[in-house]
Amino acid sequence: MAILRSGAILVAQPELLEAHFVRSIIYLLEHHAGGSMGVIINRPLPMGLGTVWEDCPKSLKDSCLVAAGGPVDMHKGLLLHRFHGIPEAFPVAQDIAIGGQSEALRERLAKVQSAQTRPLRLFLGHAGWAPGQLAEEVHLGTWIVRSGHAHLLMDSAPDEDLWEQLLRIGESPPPSLN
Repeated sequence: MAILRSGAILVAQPELLEAHFVRSIIYLLEHHAGGSMGVIINRPLPMGLGTVWEDCPKSLKDSCLVAAGGPVDMHKGLLLHRFHGIPEAFPVAQDIAIGGQSEALRERLAKVQSAQTRPLRLFLGHAGWAPGQLAEEVHLGTWIVRSGHAHLLMDSAPDEDLWEQLLRIGESPPPSLN
C-alpha cells in the first residue's frame, strides 16, 4: 500500500460524487501534521499558459497545460516545474518544485524551445484538507493512494482514460499514454 506523502497520487474512487472530485486524480504537494494540499491534474482548461501569463515565452504560450487545480483559491495559480536551482522554489518530490523567483523562472523558460518536454504546468486553485482529514478519507476508501507515478504530472495530458488506468492498476506504472 502506498503512503500518503508529498509526491503521491490520489485517485478518486468511483463512489466519490462530490462535484469537484468526481473521477479526479490529485498530485499531493504537501502532507504533514498541519494538513494536506494537492492539485487535480486531470481537469484541463481550454486555455494556454499565455492566457494567464503575459510574459510567457512565445514557444509556450499555447502549448503548456493549464488546469483547474481544485476548489480552493481558484483565482491563484500554482506553477509546478522541473527546473533545479530556482531561488525561492519549494521542492515537492523527485524533480518537481513549486514556484520560485519570477525572473529566474523567466530566464529558464526562455531557453525552452517547445512544450514537448513539458517543463511546467500551471494550476488555478488547489485542493486542501484539514489535519487528519485526508488520512481519514483514505482510511474510509474515498481515495486510492498510488506512488511511483509522479511523472504523470508533467508527461501526460491527463484525461478520463488516465483516471480509469490508475484506478485499475496495482503499484506498477501505467503504460505510456504518449
